[in-house]
Amino acid sequence: MKPLIAMICLLALSVGNAETTITYQGQLQDAGGPFTGSPGMGFRLFDSLTDGSQIGDTAFFTAVSVDDGLFQVELDFGTGSFDGGARWLEIEVAGDILQPRQKITGSPWSLQALSVAAGSVGSDQIAPGAVGSNQIASGAVGSDELQSDSVSIGSRTGLEGGGEISLGGSATISIADGGVGSAQIASGAVTSSTIATGAVGAAQANDTQIQLRISGTCDPGTTLTGIGKAGHIWTPPVCQLDEGYGSRTYIRRLCGASFEPRAMMRSVPRRLDSHSV
Repeated sequence: MKPLIAMICLLALSVGNAETTITYQGQLQDAGGPFTGSPGMGFRLFDSLTDGSQIGDTAFFTAVSVDDGLFQVELDFGTGSFDGGARWLEIEVAGDILQPRQKITGSPWSLQALSVAAGSVGSDQIAPGAVGSNQIASGAVGSDELQSDSVSIGSRTGLEGGGEISLGGSATISIADGGVGSAQIASGAVTSSTIATGAVGAAQANDTQIQLRISGTCDPGTTLTGIGKAGHIWTPPVCQLDEGYGSRTYIRRLCGASFEPRAMMRSVPRRLDSHSV
């Protein structure tokens, strides 16, 4: 048998968005006359008349009913097989691949499906969330496209104010009391010019880096012997009496007093006057 294939028509049937099945009707001839029988047939989809790449899987039927040369099969090559590019169908009958491949041509309604008619896309055809910033042309949204009172400004952590804004209106957002913490202040942002005079005291000073001014007193007549790193006299004050023995003079140092020289007495032999007897 030397079969010849002649395509009568190709119908693309679509039910909803998930249907990918097409109906193929053809005529099979043998020795110049219509063929009748049930041969095995295979169908492959390609992107060119010769060679090229196969699209989808092979649709194979073990027995196709052919009556007076006419047959019909349902073919499904998967989603995206028909993307608008040219397609050719390779048909295998009883192990023989028929030549040439059959070009799949579109019907008038399938040609319409390759484009979208003006005004055919309405709100029902646009899925929720389908329109993003990339789909909106620059400058396309103005006051005419906004519904009155449709814009609102909401406050967040650290902010207060806001609310709904009528077109042409305004709203105020301000920093709430306590809204600025350490996380909101950039590293190095606080300088001497931003710190109020007198704002840094003993409580804010790091006494491992800064020695504070001296505070505390010693009893009169005692010596100051130690100052803590925080500027305080050791508590209780470690003060001691001056002992300046061994020199003609010694210095008596007093807490809060100036240096004071002090004379030291030395014993002198008593001189006796001579008298005649």
